[in-house]
Amino acid sequence: YTALENVSLTLEINRISNAEQKAKDMLSRFGLGQRLNNLPSQLSGGEQQRVAIARSIVMKPQLILADEPTGNLDSENSNLISKILFDYVNEEKASLIVATHDDKLASQAKRKIKIKDGRIE
Repeated sequence: YTALENVSLTLEINRISNAEQKAKDMLSRFGLGQRLNNLPSQLSGGEQQRVAIARSIVMKPQLILADEPTGNLDSENSNLISKILFDYVNEEKASLIVATHDDKLASQAKRKIKIKDGRIE
């Protein structure tokens, strides 16, 4: 599916009106307004990650579970993904649980639980 189809599908399945326009707005918010009709193979890793996050938050969930959301991304895209997630949490009064090895990302959390060698520290 294209970036637009990926995000609008979630809305269409849930019978949300104006699904395509809402998906376009979400993707534009993430800097992907010019990439709507691109397939995943035509997007960079950071762009693919932004599409995935747009798809996951377009229904405005109150809880996001993110497993290594900045893994395998360069620092610029890591910063952008972090900003998108934390901005969403602040704007929507949502909760975010992140599993990460990225100390910079973890430092933005209000609460950290560190697991080392199978033990909570």
